[in-house]
Amino acid sequence: MNSIQSANLEKTRSLINALGKKIKSESLSGNIFHQELFGPYSLSLKQAFDTCLTSLGQLEQAIQCHKSETFLQYYAERLEDQLLALARAVQIAKPNFQGDGDQNALAKLTESINKHRDYERRLLARVRQCQKAVEEARSDQFRDQWRGWLHKEKERLQKCRNALTQLEEQLTAAQRQRSSQ
Repeated sequence: MNSIQSANLEKTRSLINALGKKIKSESLSGNIFHQELFGPYSLSLKQAFDTCLTSLGQLEQAIQCHKSETFLQYYAERLEDQLLALARAVQIAKPNFQGDGDQNALAKLTESINKHRDYERRLLARVRQCQKAVEEARSDQFRDQWRGWLHKEKERLQKCRNALTQLEEQLTAAQRQRSSQ
């Protein structure tokens, strides 16, 4: 490993550590979703931070194993993109309020809404997948089986949307109540 790579890795490590300290010290809560960078599910800021640390370790290991320049460039660009996404998420994240009960309740409702939106997004993807499978099924037996699964996924999606609507109404009511006080 040459001195330039070493200096860049140390700079990257210090940036990752600074983001980690900010997440921890300010008790930031929030989620980040980016399928290409962090996988198919939304992650908490802490989990995204851990993913960045893992990516840094993979880059260091690739450098030590003398991998090709293209391979190293892939890991470096991926880590850079992860760090940019995490830094943006940290900027817009809201602190976890422990003392203010109303604010804590609003934060919990908002977090629950975000989780339901993530679940809704995944259910929509599964519905599309089932619809495609129904269209491409080669036999009536498989088509009927896929239609059954499609029906179940649509029911789950509807329940999720109902819960999401209910949570949004609760959040709106709580915000109105808080602003009228």
